[in-house]
Amino acid sequence: MGITIGLSLEDNLVAEESVTHGNTSQIIKVKDDLYNKNFDDSVSLKGKIKNLKGSIKNTHKATKSIIMENHCML
Repeated sequence: MGITIGLSLEDNLVAEESVTHGNTSQIIKVKDDLYNKNFDDSVSLKGKIKNLKGSIKNTHKATKSIIMENHCML
């Protein structure tokens, strides 16, 4: 069953930044969940995207010169 909301341009930019910092598994998991869940479930998953955005913003400065290992932000 498809959902009626999708990732915004801002979410896609977060995904690109995640790849830069080695957090590919986290953002891919959230994106997969968004595409595979129904509309009601996707609302709570949008909250996870927002939390992931906050984590990336908070660690951005620290990761400018250091490549982080994958770690769970969700």
